[in-house]
Amino acid sequence: MYIDECPVTIQAGVRYTVLQPGKSESVWSLSPRVNLSFSPVKWLDVKAAFGKNAKTPGLTHLYPDLKYVDRMIVNYGTGNPDEQYMLYDTRIIHVNNSKLKNSTTTRYEVGFDVKLPKDRMISISAFRDKNDLGFGSLSQYMTYAFDYYDISNGGVVPNPEGGKPTVDYSKPFRRDTVMTTTGEMGNTSGSVNEGVELEINLGKINPIRTDLYLRGGYTRSELYSSAPLYTRPVGYSGDVDTSPFRIAYSSKLQKDIDKQFSTQLQAVCHIPKLKIVGSATFQVIWYNYSKSTNSKRIPMGYLDNKLVYHEITQAMLDDPDYKIQGYKLQDQIIDPQVSDAIKQPVLWLMNFRLTKNISDFAGFSFYVNNLPYYEPWQHSNQTKTLSERNKNTFAFGVELSIKL
Repeated sequence: MYIDECPVTIQAGVRYTVLQPGKSESVWSLSPRVNLSFSPVKWLDVKAAFGKNAKTPGLTHLYPDLKYVDRMIVNYGTGNPDEQYMLYDTRIIHVNNSKLKNSTTTRYEVGFDVKLPKDRMISISAFRDKNDLGFGSLSQYMTYAFDYYDISNGGVVPNPEGGKPTVDYSKPFRRDTVMTTTGEMGNTSGSVNEGVELEINLGKINPIRTDLYLRGGYTRSELYSSAPLYTRPVGYSGDVDTSPFRIAYSSKLQKDIDKQFSTQLQAVCHIPKLKIVGSATFQVIWYNYSKSTNSKRIPMGYLDNKLVYHEITQAMLDDPDYKIQGYKLQDQIIDPQVSDAIKQPVLWLMNFRLTKNISDFAGFSFYVNNLPYYEPWQHSNQTKTLSERNKNTFAFGVELSIKL
């Protein structure tokens, strides 16, 4: 297609995916994509793209494992190992992920290619991926009654002849209401990935038949959750699972942010007479940044041990003496925790690959990753503790390819 003598190319497509067709847990998705490119001049190509990539839940999501909750109900000991007795109560929760939907990422991309003399090229593109429907914890709760037995009220009866005691289950020392999560998954995870990528074809060094490529990129990622963050009230010092209620905060105020800038130089050497192609890649991570934001947390509600959610109004927050079951609401407002970003030192990595064609239908490749076995011990700007980097990146092997 031409617009004012300017060639324009439009590509559009859609992918249909269905998982477990014909079953009650069947899920399906549509992933459309549109690519647009045009050349206002012969040496410039401008490109743009839009698409949605839908990821269906995996089998581990559709058929989750059971959740087990263990709690100690008897802890008896006299110092004699033969008389020591511990008993646990195990509850089995059948996890139901029927509320889980597809995880859909929306991608925007723009860029351009500049054609240079001698088959050289510069390509620059910017992208942004956003997903508000990632798989994450649903923060659903359930409760059950839990009895604890002790010697003080006759619930645990010592053995007068020595040995293990007996338990009188009709005499619990106390009964607690346990509040625990159901283990369900939902579409509560969110992410934003954006960045700029650069690729330059530096041309060929003719005497040694070697092409040079320079690539680089800056990326920024942001992770967050849309599920409410439930915590026990400030001032409560007992068992976390038996707190009288849970304070709810907005979890979107807390984000994990990562930034990275890296470059890669690749040399590809062709030896036609020997039917050999060798390549060496040298990558450097110049900038590695990570930080978690902890903004001020203001309660938006609370969940009691009967699983009834109560909204916290502005009038409650403005009252300095307002209490929830004896706990001051003002104490539940948590100030932000300011911490500096973690920055890592410069890190480099070199890989090598040699490919040999034996014939028109067979060949093999020899490769070495992290060629000098560089796994340095380094520390970040926040600690003097050394940690090994480039760990488990060294590898070598031979690959055989046969065309049938």
